[in-house]
Amino acid sequence: MPNIDEALKEAWNYGKDKGVEPIDLRLMVMKDENLPEQIDVLINKDKEMKNYSLFKKQYHQLIDDDMPVEYILNEADFLGQKLYVDENVLIPRGETEEMIAKLSEKIGNFYDPRNYLVCGDVGTGSGCIPLAIKSYFPNWLCVASDISPKALEVAKRNFHANNINVQTLLGDALTPYIENKINLDVIISNPPYILNEEDAQSSVRKYEPASALWLDKNHSVYESIFRDYKKVKKGDILMVFEISPDLEDWLVSLMKRYMDKPEYYFEKDLATPKNSIDNLKAKISSSYEKKHIIMEYLDQKNVKSAVKVLQNEEILALPTETVYGVAVVYDSKKAFDKLVATKQRAPEKPFALACGKVADSFAYIEADEASKRVMETFLPGELTVLVNAKKNLPWHVTLGTNVIGIRIPAYPYITELLTELGKPVLLTSANISGQPTSRSY
Repeated sequence: MPNIDEALKEAWNYGKDKGVEPIDLRLMVMKDENLPEQIDVLINKDKEMKNYSLFKKQYHQLIDDDMPVEYILNEADFLGQKLYVDENVLIPRGETEEMIAKLSEKIGNFYDPRNYLVCGDVGTGSGCIPLAIKSYFPNWLCVASDISPKALEVAKRNFHANNINVQTLLGDALTPYIENKINLDVIISNPPYILNEEDAQSSVRKYEPASALWLDKNHSVYESIFRDYKKVKKGDILMVFEISPDLEDWLVSLMKRYMDKPEYYFEKDLATPKNSIDNLKAKISSSYEKKHIIMEYLDQKNVKSAVKVLQNEEILALPTETVYGVAVVYDSKKAFDKLVATKQRAPEKPFALACGKVADSFAYIEADEASKRVMETFLPGELTVLVNAKKNLPWHVTLGTNVIGIRIPAYPYITELLTELGKPVLLTSANISGQPTSRSY
């Protein structure tokens, strides 16, 4: 049997030309070898791999079959909780984590969150939303519904594993709540919102449940909820949805059709470039009956506009897995000067070079085997690796030091952005130099 390091190299060499991510390989090793953290993969790299045959089967599923690692391992992380997932439910994603976080921040504008509130999660899937809600607001009564019996079984499994008491209901939209005479203070939902299948990744189209992905405007969860909400509300009602940005006008028309002067506004998520979020918030005052709807932006189509910002030698604000950042194309002295001036940063301090993938960075650095091993083990992730720069890099990138800090952010939006751009960016935190970093927008 090979040791862990040999097995990882084998998988990496097999899949590097097909876009395999080292972090996915490490996650499989962690699970297969029962290791608690990614650092333990490196610490134990010389130990014989006990479950090599399983790992080999898994990396072929990942690389050859394009199966998401979460389905391979039947495990996904959501706000620090390990959830069971399979192909009957969507894989929980960071945008939904952001929606829950924003709800926790803004709930005080509508209710005292310490009160006993009833929250219905429509289309619960894995049950990740009620689990997160109960961790933030243990006094709330959560009810989870889904049209899929198999999805509800996954949710029940996660509720039981996390010792959370959540009532589950089978049915479409608000129908099971109406049938069970349940009155709600809060409705939260991540319904199907994708209009065009081409907008989704191939692995999503191939493996994730179609009933949770594709939007039919003639039979939508959004319209069903807007039409029937009066049958489940106790008084004022707060509704929180995930949406696609191209649905804004349509959703406004639905709200006006079924509601009396609704109060609503749209919130971007971290994947929305700052340059393209003008006029996303709207508010209509209610003199009759208050209804609040927070709509979480899932921006899947702004990558090209963000690329144009960078190609025009402008500064782009963007999220990373840690804090907000600002970036410019690496090979423009004009853009570099703008970034230095905006940051009010000492001009002798170089910026990190951010690449989409570890393999992409090798075109810009002179890395020895030890550096490559560190990069392939820990990147993408919250780590900057200092390595020797290739001599043909523009002077402003290294500022004459011949050393560069390489960043491979573990954030899908940045990976997609840099792939579309086709070159690295200079990346730094979105703050005036010496001031606190920005963690909100």
